[in-house]
Formats: sequence, C-alpha cells, structure tokens
Amino acid sequence: MAFLAGSASLMLLYQNGEGPEIEVLRGLNQVSSGGEGYNFEGTPVEYLSPWITFIIYNNGSADLVVEDVSLRDGDTDHFVLKPPKTPVNIPAGDYVSFTVAFHPGSMGLKWAAVEILSNDLDEGIYSFNVTGNAIAAPPPSNVRALAENEKVTLTWESVASASAYNVYWSTSPGVSKLTGNAIRNVTCPYVHMNLTNGVTYFYVVTAESAYGEGVESIEVSAEPGKTYYVDDRDGDDSNDGVTPEAAWKTLNKVNSMSFQPGEHILFRRGGVWRGKLAIPSSGSAGNPITFGAYGTGEKPILNCRGPVTGWDNSSNWIRHGGNIWRIYYGPYKIASRVWLSDVEYVKAQTLSDVNETYRWYFDIDGSWLYVYAESNPAYYYSSIEESMAIEGVVLRILNKDYCNRKGSRFEGRPNLH
Repeated sequence: MAFLAGSASLMLLYQNGEGPEIEVLRGLNQVSSGGEGYNFEGTPVEYLSPWITFIIYNNGSADLVVEDVSLRDGDTDHFVLKPPKTPVNIPAGDYVSFTVAFHPGSMGLKWAAVEILSNDLDEGIYSFNVTGNAIAAPPPSNVRALAENEKVTLTWESVASASAYNVYWSTSPGVSKLTGNAIRNVTCPYVHMNLTNGVTYFYVVTAESAYGEGVESIEVSAEPGKTYYVDDRDGDDSNDGVTPEAAWKTLNKVNSMSFQPGEHILFRRGGVWRGKLAIPSSGSAGNPITFGAYGTGEKPILNCRGPVTGWDNSSNWIRHGGNIWRIYYGPYKIASRVWLSDVEYVKAQTLSDVNETYRWYFDIDGSWLYVYAESNPAYYYSSIEESMAIEGVVLRILNKDYCNRKGSRFEGRPNLH
C-alpha cells in the first residue's frame, strides 16, 4: 500500500495540477465512486448472468498504476470478477477493462463492493456496488397459445431447472401471478378446456424449481372459436372438418366454404398443399378468422405450385429453335418457379442461356414460357409445374377483412388486397 502515499515527484505533479486521474466507465456511463455500478436484476439461482464490462480510464496527465481490483464486503460469494492482471500501468488517456457477473447460490437480494486500489491521490480507493436479485427459475420462453373450439393449447420451451409449471390466466390483459387465475403443476403442452368461444383469454406461465416459483413469461392471448382441420395425408373432403380425426383434405374444400368471425382453420403440421388459398370470408374487428397449424412437427407448407395450363397438350408448344420450346403463359401472370418432371430448375438469365442446366426462361413482354426439351415437352416431361406471382398467388385475400395467419409457411408471393 506504500505506493498510495505517492513519491515526492508524484506529489509535486499533483501540486502543479497534474497527475493520474482514475475514471470508471460502464459503456459511455461514468460509475461514481461510492455509487451503483450495475444491477443484475432477476438471475435464477445457480445460473450465471451475462458478463458486464467496466473500464478503468486514466483521465489524468501521468501514469495511473492500478494495484488491485477485487470484491469487498457484502455477498461476495454470489458475484464473479475477472480483474485485469495487476499491478497494471495505465498511461494518460489509456484504459484497461475488467468484467463482473452475478452467480447467485441462494434466493434474495445480493450486493458486493468492487474496490479498485490505485495511485490516484484523490481516489486511491475507488469503490462502487453491484447488486442482483436471485430468483427461483427463469421465465419459460417461446410461449404460444393456439385457440380452437372451446379450448386453448399452450406450449413453451422447457426450463432446465424446472420440476413443474404453473399457468395463470384471465379474460383481461396484464395477467400476473397476483391477478391471474392459477392452474398449478401442469406440463407442456397444456390444454385449457371448456372455454367460451368469442372471448379472448390471456396467459402467462411460470416454472417451479427446487428454490420455488420463478417469474412470469411474456403474456400471450388467444380467442377460441369453431375450428376446422385440414390434413393432406389422412383427410377427406367429405368429412365435416370439425375434429382432427374428421379433417378435410384439400385447399379447394377450404376455398369453397364460408367461415364466420372468430373461426379457425388449422392445417396439419408437416403437411404440404399445392395451390392457392383464396380466403372466402371476412372476420370482424377483434374477432378475426384465423388460419394456423395443429399437431407437431414442421410448419405446414402452402405453396401455389401447380401444373402449367395446357402443358400436356403437344399442340400448345411451339419449337423456338433447337431444343428450346415455348408455350403461351399469360396474360397477367409471371412465372416465378418452375418444376420439370418434379425437379425445380434455376431460371435462365436470358433466353440464349436455356440449356440442360438452366432449363426455363420467362418472357414477361410476350407472356411466353420457354423450356429446354429434346422433343415436344408434352412428351419429354412427366409434369411441368410452376409457382406464379401476381395471379395464382399462395394466399389471396381479396376485399376480405380481419383475417390472420399463424404458424403456417407460405411459399410464394402473398397477394393481399
């Protein structure tokens, strides 16, 4: 500690208004000696918080010598400090950094002092506090609410330390552990049954650990309504569609129906539908018609892939030259993607680039679709399919209001009017 007393030359520098001057920063904010350095807020017990970086800056005109950086007083066992290698010499205008993290071992509010010893004669002992609040468990993430007929299914990501979960719900927003109706000791997924169609339900989820109940997740909401199911694998358009076991099969069936505000049309996860979804009905303010997904697995895929009109009629094809053929494609349509014998090919940049690798090209001015084929394409290929832009789009909402889509993957260009 003798260095803190300073040498005669250091004292002379101070007398002349010169010398080292310690300044501690967190980002662009100055941390005052004796002040609050950082509040780690809610960190679960036995979890390590993100590391927070502090900078020791020499704002003086002589070298700043930092002898030690350490945790002192308070709950030092619940914080972790990575100090600079000391002693360290910091020239005027230069700096070194160190980091602190919160690693609580028990519940409750914690604090510790970060103490910096240096040769700054004004602030030879520079100290500030770090604080944190240790919580029982982190909030579940990726919470989702899927509404169906008279029920809502809640899902969330697992919390590593959780032994159980609690759901809190209300028909008013701002639900919490204090204000919500509690449903305790549940597992994921949780199905909230016997609900009223047309009423919005709000939810938060908490995790239970060995230390108690954690904090609330973000709030999610859903509004039950009559629900229809569509299954490309096991569905049948002759079914009534109101249960997964009696699902419809095709987009044509969906497009032919009339839906009421608040109703849901759910597509089986993992399914793929070709064609366009032309939404036939409007919802109402606060009570939309919702298109979504059910089941487990990948999001259902709706694309507008379908056969090029008249491709299998040889008389519709005109030989442009060599192995390049063309068919009239328009009007008011733009070929976006093309599959030949069920294989998608990259569009040629110019007509002259059409070959075995780049097998198609679209001429927007003449509405001609050109393809490579060693004989008439109607015979050379087993199928010619395309995905269009503008007309024949994936999702078409024409003069329909209050329609939502959730949890489905649309491949193509939606046309929302």
